[in-house]
Amino acid sequence: WAMKPNAVRNDVPISITDWYLWSNFTYGKSGARYILNTLAANGVRNIWVRTIGGVAHGYRPQVDGATQWQPNGAQGEDVRNYDFLQDAVEYGHKLGMKVYGWFIPLEEYHGNQNWDRSFITDNRADLWDQVYSSQYVVTKGDCPSFYYSEYRDYKISLINDIIKRYDIDGVVLDFERCSFRNNKWGYLQQMRQAFQNETGINPWSISTENTEWLAFRARYVGEVVETVRRIIDGSARAMDLIAWYPWETPLTAHYDIMKWSQEGLLDTIGVYKHGTEGWGSPGYPTEGLYSTLSSQLNKPILFGVYTAVTGEANVQSCADSALSQGFNGIVWFEATPLIGRGYQDLPRNLSARGSLVIRSCNFDLTNGGEIFVISAGSWALGIDNLQQPIAAGAGGLVSKVVLPPLSGSHSLIISTSLDATCPAGVAIQGYTLNGENQRIIIKTDTNWTNLSSSEPLLRFGQPGIYPFLGE
Repeated sequence: WAMKPNAVRNDVPISITDWYLWSNFTYGKSGARYILNTLAANGVRNIWVRTIGGVAHGYRPQVDGATQWQPNGAQGEDVRNYDFLQDAVEYGHKLGMKVYGWFIPLEEYHGNQNWDRSFITDNRADLWDQVYSSQYVVTKGDCPSFYYSEYRDYKISLINDIIKRYDIDGVVLDFERCSFRNNKWGYLQQMRQAFQNETGINPWSISTENTEWLAFRARYVGEVVETVRRIIDGSARAMDLIAWYPWETPLTAHYDIMKWSQEGLLDTIGVYKHGTEGWGSPGYPTEGLYSTLSSQLNKPILFGVYTAVTGEANVQSCADSALSQGFNGIVWFEATPLIGRGYQDLPRNLSARGSLVIRSCNFDLTNGGEIFVISAGSWALGIDNLQQPIAAGAGGLVSKVVLPPLSGSHSLIISTSLDATCPAGVAIQGYTLNGENQRIIIKTDTNWTNLSSSEPLLRFGQPGIYPFLGE
């Protein structure tokens, strides 16, 4: 299929474990093919595969102390027996998609304090942070502090692991999930003393929200980001570094987005806000948000639209509002509700052309041939020098077409359009019989000519049904 000129960038995060928890998901390669085919065929060209957040999800880490997700019997298959990240990289690249490692620097347990706990949380209490309780009083936090170089090195090793071992196209640093860390964290005695030595200010004399004190604490996480930037820049392949954060708080005790962007550490920024219907509902961009952020960040900015709560009309309205302001793309958060609720037509409608006419190279049709056709919408098939179509059909159905014998060399021309909900795409597969009665394979690929526009053809997935079986 082909995209619209200047098509909207569509990114979708994927938590493979959510498919086991929430969806009737087929385990292994067949399930992965379904997810990626569905997203690709609906205009999604960038996916974020969840890697580490509390514990490892969807891949096999090779870092000492890294823990893997261990579902119970009610939660489906054990992800330790299947490397989804590797499969997503290999198959996603076949579909022309970019695959990012989605990493969560601040999270050591997910959802609640008793679930998905990391090894380093439970076994290295000596690295735990201290949390402001009241004036001159701290309590012990149950997550390590980035003040400790050992903890920073552990985080860097996890990110480096996915960069070195997988052919990913970039890393997403997600600062939404934080294991309940807030601006009262970072009150280690060593950190308070370091701040006072540098500034002459006693942290007890200022608010937990003081911007200078916030920026100082965020600096330790910044050392991780700086190192990841150097690793990416030293890599043999091009990669992007994306930061994802709530737009209302660009500075906390754990991140300093403006500073990192101005220092050139980040390539792209993603922003979001949860809506009034609760976690997972889309939060509408405030008036002038993009203009304000773009002047501060000077980077491409993606807008996050949550899809877990509310109806399709509200989700689309939120995305439209963001794009009208000038945001550079939409992050549909995330794959499980997007597909499970049937909202996948939203990125398709933003990006994919509504109709398409493509032409094959020339084939010898001396003895005719036989092909199968499947398309997103109604279609008509012609041969270059014949005035009338030789066949037509409805979208979503596999149709067998017998090619008439014609002397000489000829090309096939198919015209099709999208219907209301079908994924974009057209596929032809079969053969012709030449003058020596030899079979010549016909198969749609990106070398066919787009007659309806100047945009290149993209591989948008595989139908995965006979005779279009997945590779």
